[in-house]
Amino acid sequence: MSSSDTSEDSTAKNTASLYEDPYYLAPGDHGNLQLVSTPFDGKHYLNWSRAVKMALISKNKFGFVSGTCVRPKTTEKKYNDWTRVDYTVLRWLILSISPTITNHMMYVNSSKQLCDEIQERYNQSNAPYLYQLRKSMVHIEHSGQPVVQYFGRLKSIWEDLSSLDPLPECDCDAIKSCSCNILKKIVDRDNKNRLLDFLMGLDRTYEVVNGQILSTDPLPTVNQAFFKIQQLEMQKSIHHSALHPLENMAMAVNKSFHPSSSFTESAIPSSAGDARQFVAAQSTFTKDGKRTRPSLECDYCGKSGHTPAYCFKLKAHNKSKVGIKGDFR
Repeated sequence: MSSSDTSEDSTAKNTASLYEDPYYLAPGDHGNLQLVSTPFDGKHYLNWSRAVKMALISKNKFGFVSGTCVRPKTTEKKYNDWTRVDYTVLRWLILSISPTITNHMMYVNSSKQLCDEIQERYNQSNAPYLYQLRKSMVHIEHSGQPVVQYFGRLKSIWEDLSSLDPLPECDCDAIKSCSCNILKKIVDRDNKNRLLDFLMGLDRTYEVVNGQILSTDPLPTVNQAFFKIQQLEMQKSIHHSALHPLENMAMAVNKSFHPSSSFTESAIPSSAGDARQFVAAQSTFTKDGKRTRPSLECDYCGKSGHTPAYCFKLKAHNKSKVGIKGDFR
């Protein structure tokens, strides 16, 4: 190994060790750093706290607000370093909260104290919000919208429910020695409930594939079911697009050959061939391409298949009045 390679490895290790140090502030960790895109205004505390938590963990600074990175004694060497970093984190938190809230919290002594006060004020009883989420879940339906939008609405509620009412955790560590795999059973049950939520809200056109999914053993995950439904939606969209040209062509033909509402001599076909062409043009087409004859009825002769404007008997009658023999060749 060359000396340059050794130097690069040493530099990489030193950089990694710096980021592992909670007291280290990277060049981009300035005081005006924005942790979240939208400041907290008193609503949706759980979403805000989760976003802040992810941002601080990515910078190895979450210990300052969780209490795991304890303030050193004033006589210790690290006290000044801790204070410097904690005030930086405090500045980040203040910028992530609306001024109408932080104006009353400018004299807190640490970033943890600020987070504790925000949590105490805005993370009270979850019961009303849980009730609202459960109620919304019941009324969410597919209703013809794209499957990805329908699934996205459900997933948003599932994530909120997981934050408000998470799965119970073992406090005695007995689950580590459990031989019945209880944790996996709990997760599987939660996934099954989400799968049922997703399938119950789908439109009736997916009832057949719903039955196929529910008869699968073991049941697929909700993500696998979403993929299958989305593939079916794409197939239906392609099939429907292929039918549009035929329907549009039939509609254009019908409009082009629509009979005139006023009876004139020029509107009468000059031959039986013209009449047959007119009747054919008046035909409509089904989705499978088959042609259906029009339901026309002549008020003059009483026969079906044409109107008085195209009645051969009426044409012959009119020509006889002017001394012209009826010739329909």
